[in-house]
Amino acid sequence: MSCRFVQVHARYYSDYVCFARWYYRKRHFPLYQIIWPGDDDLYSWDTHAQNPFKQWQPVLGEAPRTNAR
Repeated sequence: MSCRFVQVHARYYSDYVCFARWYYRKRHFPLYQIIWPGDDDLYSWDTHAQNPFKQWQPVLGEAPRTNAR
């Protein structure tokens, strides 16, 4: 499987991108999260993905619509 890109919600900016917020002077800027599937080829938003994996890689935006696995 390949990685996916998710646009990050602005509410997460202060928790994850402090330097970028300083650089852009706290103005809104587009930010994307790269999401990789786990060893079982499941993404963290998949129904059967393991909880530790979901906690390790939280989705910071709207998860893409995929077929349930």
